[in-house]
Amino acid sequence: GNPSDEVWDLTQPVWDFADASDDWVLNMIGCFANVAKGDEDQAIQKLSRIVKDNPDNAMLLNNLASLTGHLPARAEEALTNINQAIQLSGEQPYLLDTKSSILVELGKPEEAIKLLKPLNSLRRPDPRVLFRLAVAQAKSNEIDEARLSYARAVALGLHAEVLTNYDKKLVADLETAFNR
Repeated sequence: GNPSDEVWDLTQPVWDFADASDDWVLNMIGCFANVAKGDEDQAIQKLSRIVKDNPDNAMLLNNLASLTGHLPARAEEALTNINQAIQLSGEQPYLLDTKSSILVELGKPEEAIKLLKPLNSLRRPDPRVLFRLAVAQAKSNEIDEARLSYARAVALGLHAEVLTNYDKKLVADLETAFNR
């Protein structure tokens, strides 16, 4: 979940230090803090600068694609970034997860389902992967399957994960769709 304001106040010197550093790893820690605080615009700005200096880093490309993939004006750019990350590192589950969320935003939920279904059979799948599968299934009008995928994601700890503002909106949308 997301830390309280009191925790942020106590740890602010750490985030300030991370932001001021020339080390991209420390900068990334600052970006994660921005996401957890709900300040995704700031995280996108920082991450865009970091990626510009490190264009062959699959993790950075993935994180930027993940944050920008739901923005209509940047979805195609996000798809380019995640495809480059996959080219650099192969079809890693976390990269396919990001790609699937972008495909859903681009109106291609069936393609997203094809990427995610194999990941669903892992011994302990990431709850965020199951969540994205549920979103893609719901967008494809596979409501019963979406309900099952979402229930499994919740059982595996989805609500304990740090979710972006957009993911929180998708959670609410799914729960509303399931209650109809």
